[in-house]
Amino acid sequence: MKFNTGIIRNILCFFILTALMLLWGCAVPSGPVCKKNEKNYCKTAERFTGQWYDYYKRALSCMEGKCYPETISELKQAIKRRPGEKRWANTYGMHFMDYFPHRETGIAYYFMGDYEAAKPELEFSIEQEASARANFYLDKVRMRIMQQKELEPGTPSIFIISPPCSHAEACKPEDEGETRFGTSEPESQIEASGNSQDGVQEPERNSQTEAAEAEENRALQKPRGGCDERWIRDDPVIISGTAEDKQYVSEIMLSGKPVFMEASEQRVTFREELTLNQGTHKINITARNLLGGEEQCAIILHVDRSGPVILIESFRAGKIQGRVLDESGISSFFTETHGSHEDIPRKTDGSFTVFLKSGTTDAILVARDRLGNETKAAITAYTNAENKSPMLLAQNGIRDSRLHSFSKDKDRPEIMLKGWPDQATVFKKNVDIEGQAESRSNIRELSIQVENWKPETGNWKLETGNWKLEAGNWKLETGNWKLETGNWKLETGNWKSNDQVSSFKFQVSFNQSVGLGLGKNMVTIRATDASGRTGTKKIFITRKIPSVLQSKYRYAVKMYPFDDFERTRETDSFQRFFFSFPVFWNRSQVMGKEKRAWFQHFLFMSFRSRSRFQVMEHEQLKMIFQEYELDTVPQTSQVPHAPGTPPERSEYHQENLKMPHSLLLADTSEDGNGIEVIARLIDIRTSEILAVKDVYDESKDRAALKSMAEKLSEKFHRAFPLTDGIITDKKKFFLPFPKSGLKAMSPGDSFPDSDSETAPKVTEGWPVIIYREKTPARNSATGRRFGSDTDIITDASMGKDDTVVISDQDVEIRAGDRVITR
Repeated sequence: MKFNTGIIRNILCFFILTALMLLWGCAVPSGPVCKKNEKNYCKTAERFTGQWYDYYKRALSCMEGKCYPETISELKQAIKRRPGEKRWANTYGMHFMDYFPHRETGIAYYFMGDYEAAKPELEFSIEQEASARANFYLDKVRMRIMQQKELEPGTPSIFIISPPCSHAEACKPEDEGETRFGTSEPESQIEASGNSQDGVQEPERNSQTEAAEAEENRALQKPRGGCDERWIRDDPVIISGTAEDKQYVSEIMLSGKPVFMEASEQRVTFREELTLNQGTHKINITARNLLGGEEQCAIILHVDRSGPVILIESFRAGKIQGRVLDESGISSFFTETHGSHEDIPRKTDGSFTVFLKSGTTDAILVARDRLGNETKAAITAYTNAENKSPMLLAQNGIRDSRLHSFSKDKDRPEIMLKGWPDQATVFKKNVDIEGQAESRSNIRELSIQVENWKPETGNWKLETGNWKLEAGNWKLETGNWKLETGNWKLETGNWKSNDQVSSFKFQVSFNQSVGLGLGKNMVTIRATDASGRTGTKKIFITRKIPSVLQSKYRYAVKMYPFDDFERTRETDSFQRFFFSFPVFWNRSQVMGKEKRAWFQHFLFMSFRSRSRFQVMEHEQLKMIFQEYELDTVPQTSQVPHAPGTPPERSEYHQENLKMPHSLLLADTSEDGNGIEVIARLIDIRTSEILAVKDVYDESKDRAALKSMAEKLSEKFHRAFPLTDGIITDKKKFFLPFPKSGLKAMSPGDSFPDSDSETAPKVTEGWPVIIYREKTPARNSATGRRFGSDTDIITDASMGKDDTVVISDQDVEIRAGDRVITR
């Protein structure tokens, strides 16, 4: 008997499939039933296989329908099969998903009103894998617990560490440099109440304890809302400190701008860099806790980058009389002769008398203020028929044969600059303009004005100045140093000495730091005497960016439309990349299209404005921006240039950027409670996820979207700061890159004058550039540096243990060469 093999095979397949289906149906329990508003929840689009990810997906569906008991039940099943939190947890094959069962359990308990059950779940989630969504709801839970305890809102304590106190009398010795604002307990008391992480249990207190604390508060603490004055010369100015509160510090504002915080804490450390012009600045600091209690304080910062004023009232018969004055205080004052120093005694009002050796007609006086600013004044006795008692004023400068005089009319004030030609090129943002002005009659007004050429308007634009010198204790009949609309202006009027000199040869020496715009700048120095005659000098300073700091050498990131599951294959490299690109599962409820467009626009502009990364838009993203009429910065621009000079290429020219280093991809989720954005920076070469950053907020308006986008940008910038280091040794394959020599830099267009804080460890494999600084140009008279350009030596990458891996072994590298991250 012959058998039809095809029939037999089909019959066997039928029985096998039937058996598998029966086994499958028996093995999988039925899911929970939840129906709200005629819609079924606790369902998944895929077949339920009983795996951990099936339970997790079903729990999220229950959460969407606000079926919280069913949510918790499903999450418990998921945790049994896979405990712990995990970003990009692998489900099967190349499929991944974010897995936060404890976080979602805590959120479900929160909405059920069981805050004590929610708290440990959320804390465990953050301990395992921190997320913005968990931090947000943990704050909510802590607040609800404190409200249930009927706690009154307290006030945080603010401790200012930097800038340090300038004068000994400004801080108590016990403060050790810190100034405290507010009335909450210090850190030691926070730790003492450690059994109550929400600040709901008070330590045992008695009358003696309270009296001692009150006395300590009177001795150490400033009154709430009080002001603390500090003197500083740094650029940038670092504001750092801590805020403490048992009710959790949830927000810190610095002059109206929020300080970055990952999460609310009982003790928050903050550090911000501010670019401040010379003068007095009021910095308002506000700290708030979860219950809405807040503390406000203000620091009055006196930014002083000018040396003391030396006023010479008379110089005759070997006797010099005058005054030395400075707002921040004089730390030392002496004569300098052939390398030897002799201190000059002075009175409380700054007046002094110096006796010179017989026959001496010249003297160099040196004054330093408490901040280290210095003034050198070379004094020479000279008289004329009308004036037998000469009077000189010197400030931040000395008379020198290398001074260039530009006023040929002897009746007009003469302006002399030290070492500055008519045209100069620098590689620094701030330069010192040093020189002096002289006149046969009193100099009534002296000003320095900086204008930057703007090619888009074809006009010069006045730059904001920062020179402000208040009148000291000497007598003035009119005016003082005055800041007017970006001009540095001296209104001296008629000086009165103790000798009541009626006329004299007047001299003002100056050395002031001025800020330059990118490209060509016109610096105008103008002096006007009492007769109304004016002497003017203009010099042109072109400010350029060192090659290695130009944007074209920064790390390139390409931003894709969010929630884009069909990312276009652009090049062969992209095809190879996307061929093995993992598939990420996300909730079906993504952010609305218009909200996504605005969010990405804010994020894109934040990235571009900070100049840390080169940032590109995917073509589809450009179309989305155009659809909603969202403008972005032009792809190309030009460095400002003056008429008649050829334009220079901008430091940012994106059209030459064909292949980025990484892709910025993101997935969004929006439900009735809030919006979550999870962004990933992915290396194109290796498909490695370099960083995952997220933000969450319950507000959905445009202001909230902008705030979230800026916070997401801040997270990526903090993860990959621009860092610089020096090569100390050379080996065959590696260049040691010691962590102590790795410094963080603020992305900009000039090297900082001093090292910044030590930077975090650079990611292994991150591209870097080895470069060499060219010999810096200097002022021929003062020796001050104008900055320097750089030579690019070779590309490299970060290796293990803070080393740099070089692929080109033939390139010459020297100790002292530098490394900077792309």
